[in-house]
Amino acid sequence: MITPKHLIPFLKQSSRETSVTTLAVFLYIGSNTEDNNHHVLQHEMTEYLGLHKSASVRATKQLVDKELIIKKEGHINRVHRILSLTDEGRELFNSMSNQ
Repeated sequence: MITPKHLIPFLKQSSRETSVTTLAVFLYIGSNTEDNNHHVLQHEMTEYLGLHKSASVRATKQLVDKELIIKKEGHINRVHRILSLTDEGRELFNSMSNQ
């Protein structure tokens, strides 16, 4: 269960819409990195969540700035961005999902 203390990193945004998008991106990455070689592709996540590319980029940047995720260039296709949780991000995700 997600409690208010879990939401603090996501509530310090400029708008509620950004907060919800950032939280959705974080939860998607966390729930899909356990079984998928510990990373997701940003364009696949954007499509799955039905986000506009700019909203995905903005949310991803906020999570990188908060040191909750890592963003790297793709190995085969440098246009693709690979997203994964940092240790701190994994800790937060696990605490949210283990309640």
